[in-house]
Amino acid sequence: MVNYKKQNKRKQKQSAKQVQAKSSSIQTPSAALPPMKNTDQSQWIFEPIDSLFFRETRPFNQVAGAELGSVFPPPARTIAGAVRGIIGERVGVDWEKYRKGDVPDLSKKIGDPRYGGEAEFGKLQLTGPYLLKDGQRLYPVPQHLLQDEEEKNYWLKPGEPLVCDLGNIKLPVVEPEPGKEKKVKPLLNAWVDAKNLRKILNGETPTKIYRAAELFARETRIGIGLDKERVRRTTEEGLLYQTSHVRLCEGVVLGVGVGGISEDLQLGDGETRHIRFGGEGRMAAISLGSTASLLQMPVIEDQKIVLVLLTPLLVPKDGNFFMPFAGATAVKHDGADAWWEVELYGVKLKIISAALGKPQREGGWNLAQNKPRALRSLVPAGSVWFCEVIEGDPSILHDKKIGEETALGRGELAVGKWKTTKPGRF
Repeated sequence: MVNYKKQNKRKQKQSAKQVQAKSSSIQTPSAALPPMKNTDQSQWIFEPIDSLFFRETRPFNQVAGAELGSVFPPPARTIAGAVRGIIGERVGVDWEKYRKGDVPDLSKKIGDPRYGGEAEFGKLQLTGPYLLKDGQRLYPVPQHLLQDEEEKNYWLKPGEPLVCDLGNIKLPVVEPEPGKEKKVKPLLNAWVDAKNLRKILNGETPTKIYRAAELFARETRIGIGLDKERVRRTTEEGLLYQTSHVRLCEGVVLGVGVGGISEDLQLGDGETRHIRFGGEGRMAAISLGSTASLLQMPVIEDQKIVLVLLTPLLVPKDGNFFMPFAGATAVKHDGADAWWEVELYGVKLKIISAALGKPQREGGWNLAQNKPRALRSLVPAGSVWFCEVIEGDPSILHDKKIGEETALGRGELAVGKWKTTKPGRF
């Protein structure tokens, strides 16, 4: 006779094992995973002793009595120059010989300023610069998250095709419709920590947003021009100028990831270096911080993603500000440009739309050639592109860099969901 009770028990055990095996193969959301450490780079901490000044691109003689502003966070080349300076001091380099290219071993490691391209940066690989609040990295709020006067949240998404100077494309629209009486704006000069950025990448409302006033204050300074031709450097009559400095709040410092170099060139544990940092020779203390955590990517369930820019992007020569991807090709649909297709790190994408900030202008001084650098426009951090994956794994693009001068930390990407939610309140 058949013992049906035993058969049922065996079936229950087999089904339980199958369910357990199936559940173990399902990808666990990265929110449940512990933060991963970036073991490829050390984190250097820049702690200003006084206020900081990183001059905007306008020269002093063109402000016409107005205040000369300060760029903040500082330009990547300013940070790279400070990192090079500290490395050179640690090895006792003769800077005059280095500028002439007479220290080839060091030039291979930290770059040769006489040349452009990869040779200019050598093996040096930077990430950032970025703000740190109580040891946690902060990220600019992505441009597709908006807010009205009542601090309700709205999201941008690609709308219906519209004929414009870029072609017949889908420009971003606000969802849900705020109404005529509501003024909805992107969150400029605002930052979030890794936890809240991951919420935004997951299409969720962040619980904490840091405004600029919580992180730094701007201070107006009055200066007097000096006559450099005189031995005593006396003041020039009528040459007063006004600048805007930045003073970091308590618990806020600047951070940068430094990699690609040997351990003997890195800062040591407990080592602190003092340098003149930025304009007007302001002092800052540089030390080694704890290893930075990598930003976790949300689980992508479909082919629609957003690419979020975490650091400013220097547009390649064959790109443009709206579509700064090398090799991007406009695709015709019904006789007009409908979208762009591009391949990044082996992943083929269809670029549907974008939400970009205002161009960020950057110049500087070329110490090797003793002349100003040409002004260039950068796509600001926080800019967003709405994409559809044609082929490949989009997770490959997370934490990658695009554009030019990526060795300086430019063009860092994060991948998120293309998703909208109902408005909420922070």
